[in-house]
Amino acid sequence: MAVIPAILAFFIVNPWVRWPCPVRLVAAEPCPMCGMTRACLLAATGRLHEAWHMHPLVLLVAPLLTLHVIAEAWGFWRTGHFGFSGDRKAVQAVGYVIVGLAVILWIVRFFGLFGGPVHVDRGLFK
Repeated sequence: MAVIPAILAFFIVNPWVRWPCPVRLVAAEPCPMCGMTRACLLAATGRLHEAWHMHPLVLLVAPLLTLHVIAEAWGFWRTGHFGFSGDRKAVQAVGYVIVGLAVILWIVRFFGLFGGPVHVDRGLFK
């Protein structure tokens, strides 16, 4: 069971593996969560100021995501299937709040606040 997270971590942490964002590929514009993976990696290495600059919601999302993964692992260990914490109304409400905050932050950053939009490479059609 530990092999799958280890393989995912290997591909996420290594800089030579690139996971293109579909919004970036098509529109050459950042999506609401653009920069979150990079921000989480920066936060995990203790570079919180850089992580905050990459995506201000990282200090909220990273701990909540970590708790969610731990709860799912615990639920899987207890029940033998995934979806343990995702069925909880509180977890769903927190997810909706995070998505709402990400969209609001995304709009605000286009006006130059919070460091402006995250830099993205050129898209396919731009």
